[in-house]
Amino acid sequence: MAVVVALVVATVQFSSPQSVQAAPVTCTGTVKVFDGRADGTLWYYEHRAPATGDYSWAGGRQIGAGFAGPTVASVDGYVYLVTSAGQLRRYRYGTTGWLDAGGTVVGTGWQAWSGDRRNKLTADTKGRLYTVDATGALVMFDPTVPAWDATAGIPLDLGWAGDRVIAAGDGVLYRLDDDTGRLTRYRYDADAQRISMLPNPVAAGGWQTFERVFSPGGDILYGITGGTMYWYRYDADNGAWDNNGNGRVVGAGWTNRISVTATTSTCSIPPAPLVEPVTPVEADPARALELSGGAGDFSYLYRDAQGRAVEARDNGDALTRATVGTKTFAGDLSSATSRDPAGTEELLGVDAAGALWLSEGTATFGAWRPFGKGMRRAALTEAFAAADPVQALAVDGRGGLWWRMRSAPHHRWLPWQRVPGEVTDFELVASGPGGAYGASVFDWFTLERTGNTVTLQQGALPEDFESVSPAEVTSLPATLFARQTGTGAPVSWGPLPALPTTVTQAPMSATQLGNGQLAVAGVGADGYVYVTTGDAATGQYLPWQRVGEKATGAVALVAPLATEADLAYRGQDGRIYHYVAPVVAGSTAPLVFNGKGRT
Repeated sequence: MAVVVALVVATVQFSSPQSVQAAPVTCTGTVKVFDGRADGTLWYYEHRAPATGDYSWAGGRQIGAGFAGPTVASVDGYVYLVTSAGQLRRYRYGTTGWLDAGGTVVGTGWQAWSGDRRNKLTADTKGRLYTVDATGALVMFDPTVPAWDATAGIPLDLGWAGDRVIAAGDGVLYRLDDDTGRLTRYRYDADAQRISMLPNPVAAGGWQTFERVFSPGGDILYGITGGTMYWYRYDADNGAWDNNGNGRVVGAGWTNRISVTATTSTCSIPPAPLVEPVTPVEADPARALELSGGAGDFSYLYRDAQGRAVEARDNGDALTRATVGTKTFAGDLSSATSRDPAGTEELLGVDAAGALWLSEGTATFGAWRPFGKGMRRAALTEAFAAADPVQALAVDGRGGLWWRMRSAPHHRWLPWQRVPGEVTDFELVASGPGGAYGASVFDWFTLERTGNTVTLQQGALPEDFESVSPAEVTSLPATLFARQTGTGAPVSWGPLPALPTTVTQAPMSATQLGNGQLAVAGVGADGYVYVTTGDAATGQYLPWQRVGEKATGAVALVAPLATEADLAYRGQDGRIYHYVAPVVAGSTAPLVFNGKGRT
């Protein structure tokens, strides 16, 4: 084949073009390349120099026919084909030929991929299959699951419609925007349940010119444009491309290729740990109460003396207590009610090692399952309508803020995603939906204490989030700040009314009311619970009003219905106090709480 020397790098815009010594890459032998052509034939080649990008090939023989559908190679010689009937068939190619020429059906319902969606199907070095589904979600299929129904994938992220996905390592994914040619690198850590994105695109544009992009692993990418194949390698540790970002020509004559793919476990780099070191989470008796459920069916959730989660369900006449499993927790317990048709209850806990655990159920909570690692604080937000997602926020051992959401279309949790910025002494104040009650865009609030500064920060997720640095405030710790929002930048901060006494370190709570007001509850140094309501957009809040008896530890404030707000805490006498206030549409009057203590 003749060498074509017109370099594609003239159209590729790299964000980090400087030359940096790349991290070592290890390749075990040659790259096995499977070449699907327009006539449905499948050809086999071997690239001899995957680590350096030299022009050196072996093979070049037809090994199959009928491969007109999207074809993607995986680990250990496995090759997947999507047929026109919507079957996902798996084959395996050995050193001399097919080990199962007829293939095996491992999935059904893949009709949507039988056309030209081959650029939305890829496999990583662990044999996981990734694709972009009809909703625009990035979805992963676990190789340990025996059957891959097209609707049973695990969602990892939203908003990938129109984008390609290329796996290039253990959970390493490159996202190619076909409109702008921008290339962004992600890393999915299945153990920690995180998906992390580099803060800037690894290439600012130009990659849309490649008809096919594939990888043998090790952050090595092959791209084909105009029949020419180029080799690239990205060094994620140093943020630079090998060869100053200049693609090396490794092949020519690659025209009319409908699928070009390679065995994904040929090359690798030392894995970078994603879970930050965490000091043991200390037991925190202040975080001993959560309020969850709907009107007339509340649960009070707290830790017992052994650290186990206890649910005290209020049936109106008495409290029915039950221990939720045997797992013990040192840090946060947080609960929320999903408004899906089943009315799923969610309970989140942080153990002493910083591991997160989630229990879900309807009438009762179910078994605990892993929900992430490396965190020292976590909390859930409420959902208010069937279409609203439950969300979670957490802070890691280095002060990084993370977010994840239970995707309503998939009824599964997305992985943790990093929110820009750092926090120090962190309190989480989770609210309901932003704007009108039941809106699909939620707001979250974080309360950060730094010395004598206490700030309340707000962001909107999942479509967009805004991260702003806390205002530099030198006033008393009793001063809280809520972000003043508008239609866009810039943003400003406005003070909430100061508590009558110095605010304690007890966790605060906030929720969005049915009338659009934001309600915030806190505990003063005098031990009493105080509540204020106001408008985050204008920064206008009512004076704090005292509610009930003296409290010990946390206060929980939720709005399970558009017409009420519920407040709960543990009193200094050991009883649980629960107060209810009616919420009137259009009213900005102070809430009027009525209630009693429960033993």
